[in-house]
Amino acid sequence: MTIRRRDLMLGSLAAGFALAAGPVAASTLNTATAGLISGFVSIPVGDRTIPAYRAT
Repeated sequence: MTIRRRDLMLGSLAAGFALAAGPVAASTLNTATAGLISGFVSIPVGDRTIPAYRAT
């Protein structure tokens, strides 16, 4: 059995993506707000608003 170059490339691409994606890890990043102006804001988008949080 011979492996075609196309099959080898597709397999390499899939393996590379799996390694790059890696395991999913969820964590929360907490930053002190001392000295910052921070709070919730509303951003107008079309005919509605979306909630957001800003710190400057």
